[in-house]
Amino acid sequence: MDDFETEYSRVSTVLMEYGGLVAPFIVGCDWRTLQDRCALISANPPTTAADRDRAETDLNDCIANSVFHPNYRAFYVYRSLERRSC
Repeated sequence: MDDFETEYSRVSTVLMEYGGLVAPFIVGCDWRTLQDRCALISANPPTTAADRDRAETDLNDCIANSVFHPNYRAFYVYRSLERRSC
């Protein structure tokens, strides 16, 4: 496995513990921030319900931009329309 696949696997494992998913197209500072947050959570797992809620909120904040950003959404719409015309 190359470095991205290894790191993607680590991030995905942490996110699945908190009910999250991440698409492999997240790059740049969003990806690095998400990697850092997942590493921090793995190193210091939440011990209380309040800590878990904070971890979930923190992870959601990291991936919200890629989910709700209009440019990402426009790209998905474009790709879906492009496939339908084939």
